[in-house]
Amino acid sequence: MTSLEKQVRDFGLMWEGSQNFAQFAFNVSRLELAAPARLYMCPLFTARRRDSGLPPVGDLFRGVTHVQTKDGSLYATLELRSSSSDTRRLLGATALWQSDRVPCWEVWTVAPREVWNRAVLSAIGRTDGAVKPSLRQAQLASVLHEFEARLVKMSLKVKRFASRQWVAAKGEPRRVGARVDWKLMSLDEVLAEVREQGEWLSNMSFELMRLLDDGRRIPTGVHTGISRRGFIQANRPYSELFSELSLLLMRAGKDTIDRYSNRGRESVPKHAVRPIAIEYDYPIFREPSNCRDFIKAAKSVPRFGYSVIHSNPYIHLSLTDSSDGSSYEFFVFDEVRAIVVPQIRATPGSLDRLLSHVFAVFPEGNLAELSET
Repeated sequence: MTSLEKQVRDFGLMWEGSQNFAQFAFNVSRLELAAPARLYMCPLFTARRRDSGLPPVGDLFRGVTHVQTKDGSLYATLELRSSSSDTRRLLGATALWQSDRVPCWEVWTVAPREVWNRAVLSAIGRTDGAVKPSLRQAQLASVLHEFEARLVKMSLKVKRFASRQWVAAKGEPRRVGARVDWKLMSLDEVLAEVREQGEWLSNMSFELMRLLDDGRRIPTGVHTGISRRGFIQANRPYSELFSELSLLLMRAGKDTIDRYSNRGRESVPKHAVRPIAIEYDYPIFREPSNCRDFIKAAKSVPRFGYSVIHSNPYIHLSLTDSSDGSSYEFFVFDEVRAIVVPQIRATPGSLDRLLSHVFAVFPEGNLAELSET
């Protein structure tokens, strides 16, 4: 039995021996992980009511080889091939719990990164009615600040962060470029540097440091990461702290779902519009190049169709989500604000996919309510 097979087996035994999520989280905190396996977690919101049963496993995950269920929970083992020409097996295991902390499903997975990306994340993204909310940069910072505030005699030291920025080579159109930095910095130092450079964060990895009475910080060997794609991961569990971080992530996800819910006119009394404003604290749309990049960002959302109705002197775009029929109008009338107007149908998952993609390739603004005028 390989190390990965043993870790998958142990994870399954911990699920099987747990009567509830609290017991499961405690058991998992004792799980010993070794590369390439890591522990991943994301919240999953569905269109189903809390009492309507488990999400369909076949619709959610790829490579399912074994499934077990019990009241309010599900466990599945996953197996993928590295490639069509490679016989090497990639194994993983995932457990879903109907959360009693936030109204959603908690997805906990032990697997190499490739299994997490291919068997879990990509499948959730293709599943109608399953929503894994993305994090805006402000939410990511808020989650980590609150998590750090809850630490007792410990702190966070950022080991790596990835960000995006506009890059303009001489004689070529401006494009979005990625930057990965391995500096050892505090959370506030990273956020300040990203803001000063005009960048927006993609993900961040950090190590838990133990604070000694003499002021020294000692590495614990626990490396954790958070992604704007709406998940966290760790090289090994660490008592109740990973569960605390997952709770903060779920609350941020619920805030996003609440903000994006009941936006379509079909779900609003008298079919009133419920627009969302994207506001900036500087005149970002003053420059024509920024307007062109904003249109380009909106046009490139996967599985969305678009029409450019006006591009100058104001912006008016029409977008339709081919996966669930949601539709939106985008307007830019001034230099500091864009307006998203949901149409007859607008689901939280569709709106999350739309805005998370735009904010991945265009500077992120602050979301605000906009009353009908």
